[in-house]
Amino acid sequence: MTIRGVYSALFKSNHNQVGAGIVVIDGATLHGGDLNYLYKGKYKLDDKGGIAATVDVDNYSGLKNAVVGPFQSFRLTLKGIAAPHGFALSGAVEEHPKYMIQIDLIRISDLVDQ
Repeated sequence: MTIRGVYSALFKSNHNQVGAGIVVIDGATLHGGDLNYLYKGKYKLDDKGGIAATVDVDNYSGLKNAVVGPFQSFRLTLKGIAAPHGFALSGAVEEHPKYMIQIDLIRISDLVDQ
């Protein structure tokens, strides 16, 4: 299964904070962002459709308002089930497991081939 593409991302924390952004998945990497944060990470698919990802999130605007808390930078450890049209991931901030997040990714576009 390939999950390569552009996705809308909807975020919800265990503290009922919500947000949205864009994620681009290509190869074994993902990149994206929103109005205040840049995301970059790696993922692995297993043979049963499971996905595991680590995502580094860095603030670039000065407004520390991530849905998981007022962090400058943090790493998310996420797991879920992949599907071609979209999927859900859930996990927590590394070293701060009480800050949890659910991310719903909905495929909105293919990537341009070179």
